[in-house]
Amino acid sequence: MKQKIIFIFFLFSIINLQAQITNGIRISFLTDSFTTVAQVNFINNHFDYVMTPVLSDHMRNKYSSVGLLLYRSIRGTWKNQLQFDWNFIDAHENMFCHYDSVIQDTSTRIETIYRSYLMDGGDIVSSVSPDAITHWINYYAITASHQVDSCNYDGLFMDSAGHKLNGNELNDPFPWDYSDSTWRDDRYVALNFVKSYLPNKLVIFNGLHSDNGADSSLYLTDGGMWEDFAYNCNTGNYKGVGGWWQAITCMQNNRDIAKLILTVKKPGLINNIAARTFSVASYLLIANDNTVLTLSDYLYSNYIQYFPEFNISLGTPTGDFYYNQDSLFIREFDDGIVLVNPFATSTKTYILNQPYYKVTGIGGGIINSNATYNGYLSYDSISGTVIIPPVSALILKNTRPNIIQRIDMDISLKTYPNPFNDNVKIEFSLPESIPVTVEIYNETGKRISTPINHERLSGGKHVYEWNILSSGIYYCTITISGTKITKKIIKN
Repeated sequence: MKQKIIFIFFLFSIINLQAQITNGIRISFLTDSFTTVAQVNFINNHFDYVMTPVLSDHMRNKYSSVGLLLYRSIRGTWKNQLQFDWNFIDAHENMFCHYDSVIQDTSTRIETIYRSYLMDGGDIVSSVSPDAITHWINYYAITASHQVDSCNYDGLFMDSAGHKLNGNELNDPFPWDYSDSTWRDDRYVALNFVKSYLPNKLVIFNGLHSDNGADSSLYLTDGGMWEDFAYNCNTGNYKGVGGWWQAITCMQNNRDIAKLILTVKKPGLINNIAARTFSVASYLLIANDNTVLTLSDYLYSNYIQYFPEFNISLGTPTGDFYYNQDSLFIREFDDGIVLVNPFATSTKTYILNQPYYKVTGIGGGIINSNATYNGYLSYDSISGTVIIPPVSALILKNTRPNIIQRIDMDISLKTYPNPFNDNVKIEFSLPESIPVTVEIYNETGKRISTPINHERLSGGKHVYEWNILSSGIYYCTITISGTKITKKIIKN
């Protein structure tokens, strides 16, 4: 089982059966000219999905080997972004008005102090109503779905879908029923309504929190993101074991029904190896095919970031996590084990039943304009009794890889013809004899074929053929010593 990771540049990755963390990227303010050719190639070769507010055929073509999620705020923020027709919105009183107000005009608009409007989930009318387009959620669903379909994007990421602002963040008029339960219930209706317009696309929302009906919301869409896991994104301080446990249990309870994104945004993360290890190990406690981890140094949130921890591989998990008599959280894999101590004041100890290799990420961080990268994984022998200090973790591997898992291996992957009618050829070149895994996923992220399953192949060029009867979009992924490359293929 392979796990994954995402963020600013936010992306989430299709997982496979090798327990390996995969990278992700959130591209929050990406324009067509934001990245260099080298950076585009890096993203195409190392990420699976990219999220961007930019809508264009050029963007779709440039990121040809990844899926694209369109970023749209459901709360009505970013009025300076050309996401919607703001002149049309401002001209209609029903937009952002309190839906049960007697008077529907600008005096009843729910406006925040951030010069944005707060969506009212209850303000939904029939899609065939003559004035449907003048109500915000109707307008959002219709417009966003059209935008996703027009450029053949793979789905929609709805930001701020689950956030309830505090009273001091709202201008008058203050809604009389502005409560947790009212706005949670309205959000249920809004999420379900938007998803109805995108039945065959991914719909992911930002707003997983312990007190806002996360479980119910996940049944209405395809997935959600738990933002700011473990650390405060502004101060970098640890949020405490209570907040950590809420996120872990939410992911554990819902990982089989929805795609879940666990997001770490911590200032100074690039140079904080301990925080990175704790975040990754915490994620590995609950990781499965639907879960994604995002790592981002919040001081550099507008830059592409990549960390060597994305290449950690521990094999298949042997079961769910558990905790021992010392309240140390543990999950075992067929090629390793993770030990997590989320408590802020107590140190834990653990007696290893065999020698291991402690896995540590060295370097990593910002991907420069020429796409250079200096990160790698180190493997240090460890045995006997180990100490796990407060808010820390150990990631241990049974076997040490023959080579250091670096990201700059000379590997190529080609699929042709594309689109294909009969067989598609899968061609790749290897720098040396090394184990290789080739897998095929369908459009929903389900693995449907493994033409090569961790087979040691000789150095040089290899060509394999693959075919399937059903037409559609598929993804071919090759994994070689921690480096993963994905290509999109289409069957006519």
